[in-house]
Amino acid sequence: MAIGFVTPSLTSVVWGEDPSDWALPGSLVGTLLMLRVVPAVVRKVVPFSAHVRAVWAGRRQIAKRYDSYQWRKLFWIGFGLVLYTAFSGQVSTSRAATSSLCLLAGGLGLARWRVVASQWTLRQFLRIGNAIPE
Repeated sequence: MAIGFVTPSLTSVVWGEDPSDWALPGSLVGTLLMLRVVPAVVRKVVPFSAHVRAVWAGRRQIAKRYDSYQWRKLFWIGFGLVLYTAFSGQVSTSRAATSSLCLLAGGLGLARWRVVASQWTLRQFLRIGNAIPE
């Protein structure tokens, strides 16, 4: 949520006081890209135990199948954009469209994830994350 709340301000700092309508969606896409690249670099550079790497690998497999974390992240970023717009009073078409798209896509993805997750047991989640043996 904090990312969505801060992104419009950072967009104004980077692109100037009156950025184009494409500045916010472009900044948001750049931010989402950084949220994927930076952790991948940290995983490669910082040494972690084999157990931690195995759990992360299992969780990434779940995310690749259902993208649950990405949808949740998108939903809350959209909520943060809505909060920024409400507090700042700076309503624009691009801000409304971007936040609506984030909320809608994130909400649909979350709903799909809840259906899938409700069918799994805790033991299955842990097994996928390699936290317990088969």
